[in-house]
Amino acid sequence: MNSLGLDITVLATNDPQIWNDSPSFQQAAAVVKSVKVVNDAAERSVALMTAFNQSITRRESEMQKLIQVVEDNHQCIQDTSKRTLATYTTR
Repeated sequence: MNSLGLDITVLATNDPQIWNDSPSFQQAAAVVKSVKVVNDAAERSVALMTAFNQSITRRESEMQKLIQVVEDNHQCIQDTSKRTLATYTTR
């Protein structure tokens, strides 16, 4: 686990029954147990979308219309590659 700077060679070179006796294993186990697991990308996406939605409109009816326009646009443009989008003109 190079990203955490842990020495986990004890896992590959020793019998699992003696892992707990190894100081490097104990250190690695402590670090792994302390790591908070989050889906940071999803949380950022939700926060970004929430902020974006609130900057456009605060009324639910307008938001629903906006969502319909986006969905309609998505149906009209099936190929969303950069090349296609660069040549696309609005109606």
